[in-house]
Amino acid sequence: MIDPHPLLRALQGPPPPEAPPPWPGAVSRRGHAVLLALAALLLAAPVAAWRLRPAAEGWTLRGPAAAPEVDLRLAVQQGATVERVRARHRYRVGDRGFFQVAASAPGEVEVWVERAGQRTTMGHIQAGPAPTDLRSEDGLIAYGLEAPGRTRFCAASLGAPPTCLDLEAE
Repeated sequence: MIDPHPLLRALQGPPPPEAPPPWPGAVSRRGHAVLLALAALLLAAPVAAWRLRPAAEGWTLRGPAAAPEVDLRLAVQQGATVERVRARHRYRVGDRGFFQVAASAPGEVEVWVERAGQRTTMGHIQAGPAPTDLRSEDGLIAYGLEAPGRTRFCAASLGAPPTCLDLEAE
């Protein structure tokens, strides 16, 4: 008599392969939990900025208010004349810049000057739609062009990108 077991084993083929090894850098269960927590945090942050605000017709859900846009105007005194800044005009060392600021909505605006990697705050102003001069108790605030090269004049309200004007002095 023939033993059928070896024949049956040969018909079934080779044994099944072992489980494949994990992928390099595979995320563990703990890693999945951390990723889910981060995703929930990223989704919750913008939602937290939204809040209920009263409207004329009742309560509504509105997003965060946008920062006001700022309009920076600059007048330059060259000797006895004062003119608004002109594009690609060359200014001289000793010329002085005077600031005028307007904003799309009332709010505080910071005005500063950048020169040779240094930032100098010229002042803060409560600006609105009407242009307002930057001044102190002593009068208008001006910045003197001290050296040849580029000087950047900037203004921005909190949370908004700055509005800047560049002047070249020779």
